[in-house]
Amino acid sequence: MNTSRIYSAVVAAGFLALVAFAGLAVVGFGPIASPVSATRLGQDPGVVPSTCEVTSRASASPDIVLRGEAVTVTLHTAIQCPAVTPTVHIALILDGSAEMAGAPIRDQTDRMREFVQGLDLENNPGVQVGVVGHGDGTASNLCALSNSTARLRSCISRIGASGAPDLEGAIDEGLQLITRGRAGISSPDEVSEIMLVASGSTIGGNGCNDAKRAAGGVKAQGILFITTCAGRTCDQQCLNQLASSPRYYWDEIDVGLILAAMRPILNPTAGALVRFMALTETLAAGVTLVPGSASPAPNDVSPDGMTQTWRTAFVPREGVTFTFQAKPSRLGPQAVDTGAEGLLRDTADRERSFRLPAPRVLVLAPSVVPTATPDASSEPPATGTPGAGATSTPTPQPPSTQTPTARRYHIYLPYVLLNHEM
Repeated sequence: MNTSRIYSAVVAAGFLALVAFAGLAVVGFGPIASPVSATRLGQDPGVVPSTCEVTSRASASPDIVLRGEAVTVTLHTAIQCPAVTPTVHIALILDGSAEMAGAPIRDQTDRMREFVQGLDLENNPGVQVGVVGHGDGTASNLCALSNSTARLRSCISRIGASGAPDLEGAIDEGLQLITRGRAGISSPDEVSEIMLVASGSTIGGNGCNDAKRAAGGVKAQGILFITTCAGRTCDQQCLNQLASSPRYYWDEIDVGLILAAMRPILNPTAGALVRFMALTETLAAGVTLVPGSASPAPNDVSPDGMTQTWRTAFVPREGVTFTFQAKPSRLGPQAVDTGAEGLLRDTADRERSFRLPAPRVLVLAPSVVPTATPDASSEPPATGTPGAGATSTPTPQPPSTQTPTARRYHIYLPYVLLNHEM
């Protein structure tokens, strides 16, 4: 056995392994979970770009896996827009049906009056609120957009509790209220619009579908759609689906939380919310998506499962996070995706594109440990006295013990091939 040759080959392999692994840091492997700023893409020179700042990060965990194992990819984007003096129009859609009789209508009235008080309209002249009620099978505009706290509180107190609900009609009426409020504004982009729906009625399947149609027309115009339960028979599932996103739904009228959700729009020192953001992620070659692993679920997934797109309205200041699992099949250092691409639109309808870095992983081949096969010819002969009628007395053997084989990982060295003879 040429031990010198074997020793030299092993040393060379170890050196190349260290060089290869160290080189991963140069191409982006290593502390890939640390935050990094997104690289902005080029803008159309004829369009004024958004001045909102984007900070994004992408990571894969674990960052060293065996082939066939899944990694969890996390994409996070936070967007900060410059402060603006707000012009905000809010339409309150309040339930006045028979199912609200008693404590529910009293609670809705108290909470909505508290909400109007919390807007501090006297010190926020750009904020106006209108009130729409529905009951007796119809919807009615009780208060046009106003900046008067006393007038709005009086309108809210006029809502009774009788007859059937008409949530679809109330949403349509609320949209007309908001549309009329745009008169006299030089550009619709100069105003932020919100519809707040409080409902305690049993909406039901057909009623919910009708309400979804009406809410879809509202959200299509960039209006933030907030929903909250207001009674014991509230249709929580339907109201959750009507909201711009689950974060804008509450199962009870929590004035503090609702005002907090609106604060980035109402408070000019807090910075404006992003009106719309889309993020599209495409997996790298040799990487497959684990079906159903994305959270939240993407709005679109390509037929081959390689590309998924999330769309969200009114991104909060803390940002949004998307996760999914994927399985890389190729060995060696590699990117999990091609770098997610994003597009944001601010409240002035100005756009900005951005790109996230591609998270990287190292994929190793699973270790194969051969199992030794006993050689029958090497078994010791049985002991005993030969002859007719003789019996063999087996020699007692200690009980066998099996030492568990530790899991082994091998550094992948595509450029090293060791051939030697023993």
